[in-house]
Amino acid sequence: MAALLGRIPAAVVISPVETGESLRGLRAELGAAGLLDGGPAAVPGEGRPVGLVVEGETSVAHDVISAELGLDVVGSLPATEDYRVLRAARSRRLSSSGERLMRFARQAVGPDAATGAASGS
Repeated sequence: MAALLGRIPAAVVISPVETGESLRGLRAELGAAGLLDGGPAAVPGEGRPVGLVVEGETSVAHDVISAELGLDVVGSLPATEDYRVLRAARSRRLSSSGERLMRFARQAVGPDAATGAASGS
């Protein structure tokens, strides 16, 4: 996993964060995976943009989650089955959270990576 994470320019993690305890657990998991700067298993490419989408209901405010993890909370999703997320119709307008997630993705990987075009350098 470390080799894969070392090659990605950005990541978005989708995770439930129901309570402060689950937030601390998520922090430990992300640190162990090398997705937090300075984490115990940090991999090459540290400093890459990593965003978090909170799945389901939470009793923890997004700004508290962001401060605890040192990550941008780029949106939230209702708890749902994966197939419902994956079959989203192209014609459907994105919610404000979806728009924020897409903005984060475009900024994180840049226009060349987002379109698949070569950068020429």
